[in-house]
Amino acid sequence: MYWATSYPDRFKSEIWLMNQNTNARLVRLQDNRLRWQEWIVNNLGDEFLLAITYPENFPTQSPIPSVLKPDIKPAGAYYMFENKIICAMPSSSYSPNITAYAIRNRACAWTTFYGLYDRFCIWYGPTH
Repeated sequence: MYWATSYPDRFKSEIWLMNQNTNARLVRLQDNRLRWQEWIVNNLGDEFLLAITYPENFPTQSPIPSVLKPDIKPAGAYYMFENKIICAMPSSSYSPNITAYAIRNRACAWTTFYGLYDRFCIWYGPTH
């Protein structure tokens, strides 16, 4: 069953948090999953199109953060994995109470760490 219909109050809360605090837009993917997309500018002036995708079994599983643009080649050195998924937090830290908004904020921080890595070839972000 689709998570938003199973947890309607959580769904409303997720929408409220993102609408009140971000410029993200909610889109429905072809496979019916929901995704927030937002253009952000990191502290270094670099632009990124971030995506926070709800998995089918949310909130049991964490929302999935990824970078849609620019085209970054995945590398474990800066915690980007296949399908341009970024590691916003260690899976051991996830709790069903964590929201897409919290994951989005961690993804925004990741963009600054990536910008520093791109300039200095040193990863200053947290490691897992």
